Amino acid sequence: MGPFPVQPSGLVSIPFRYLVGWLGSRWDRRLRPVASRENRRLYEESEARLLAAAE
Repeated sequence: MGPFPVQPSGLVSIPFRYLVGWLGSRWDRRLRPVASRENRRLYEESEARLLAAAE
């Protein structure tokens, strides 16, 4: 065993997994506004029907 308490593969895979997770979280944020706009448009189309049924 070397001077570190982890295997050499861990020295590469752990930072790599962290980087991939961070990139995934950034990618998800880019897609959210598109989905949010689409959801808002769908809600606005059905809002009148939803409110009329509540009376």
